[in-house]
Amino acid sequence: MLTVSARPFYLPREFSKLVIITVYLPPDGNYCEGKECLIQEIEKQKETSPDSVIIVNGDFNKCKFGYPGFTQYVDCSTRGEAILDLFFVNIKNAYRCFQQAPLENSDHATLSLLPEYRPIYKRSKPVKKFVEFWNVCEKLQDCFESTDWSVFVDACDDVNELTEHVTDYFTFCVENVVEKKEVVVYPNNKPWIIKTTQNPA
Repeated sequence: MLTVSARPFYLPREFSKLVIITVYLPPDGNYCEGKECLIQEIEKQKETSPDSVIIVNGDFNKCKFGYPGFTQYVDCSTRGEAILDLFFVNIKNAYRCFQQAPLENSDHATLSLLPEYRPIYKRSKPVKKFVEFWNVCEKLQDCFESTDWSVFVDACDDVNELTEHVTDYFTFCVENVVEKKEVVVYPNNKPWIIKTTQNPA
């Protein structure tokens, strides 16, 4: 088993990296031990980088393997009438498999996998929303300092009523003082993607 981690030049933003696990289980090998080793490696990679693309491929021979959340894309025979070479990915609708002629004297067919994955930004439309810019703390402070708080105390009969009125007043001040702007949020934006990270100086 060989595991390679890479960050290709082009990779949809929703994925952090690409992990390729290549497997070979010989015909006389211990399939149970091989599957257990592969499962441990998959779980390790998922724990290390949950948002990465994980590809598991190789010659599994007669070993029947499956893992929750992974799709097997080889749907054509790879040696005679049997499907021995498998290709698992933790993404649905990612590839389409085509059978090609074997290379030289190989007894295994060559497989061509055509990418069909559509990035999130192509599947979903951008969303417009309003965000608050908390850069007016001094104005809010002046607003609260000039407030006659005794008016609330005298007008309320208990603590619950006082809390409700003061909270409403805070909300009123924030809505009138704090600046709001309409921004466009793209579906593939990470939470830390802001204007300064998109256009660094």
